[in-house]
Amino acid sequence: KSAGGRADPRMDLVMLALAGRGKNFNKVLKMIDDMVALLGKEQADDDSKKSYCEGKLDSTEDEKKALELKASDLEKAMADA
Repeated sequence: KSAGGRADPRMDLVMLALAGRGKNFNKVLKMIDDMVALLGKEQADDDSKKSYCEGKLDSTEDEKKALELKASDLEKAMADA
């Protein structure tokens, strides 16, 4: 029961599902297992993409710093000329 003294409807649903274990509950468990497996695969894909993007960000930042330094050097050379 919740703090207000009433039963949580979600818990009622779980209890109903557990009470009627017979026919389709195994199908639901299979669907949950399949979903967990799919989420695991998607997480691995996301991790791979994240590391790729982080590498690209690092290399882009390095290129940006090099270009800014080159632009600064050219500005100094033009000011000296």
